[in-house]
Amino acid sequence: MESGYRKRLFDTYNLTHSSYINHNEQQIYRWSKRYIAHNYLSKMSNYDSESARILEIGCGRGYFLAGLQTFGYKKKLGVDLSPGDVEKAKVFAPGNGFLCQD
Repeated sequence: MESGYRKRLFDTYNLTHSSYINHNEQQIYRWSKRYIAHNYLSKMSNYDSESARILEIGCGRGYFLAGLQTFGYKKKLGVDLSPGDVEKAKVFAPGNGFLCQD
């Protein structure tokens, strides 16, 4: 059973913990694409971008999956505990799957 405190924490996480950090989504998105290109693409080159299935646990607002989409990756799923972040991810990175799950 989920505690009341835990539910309140993750229901309001976006407002209480991260909203002041993530105020410029386009800037974070541009940084994410550079980060992916530098740190991940060479390691993922053995995978076909059309058929590779990617799961991001703790996806937040979806910047990483949105960045992967620009590099041609199609089958992506993001999971996060924060309902607010999942809703923002759905708006910011449409075409990706997002779930609010523990």
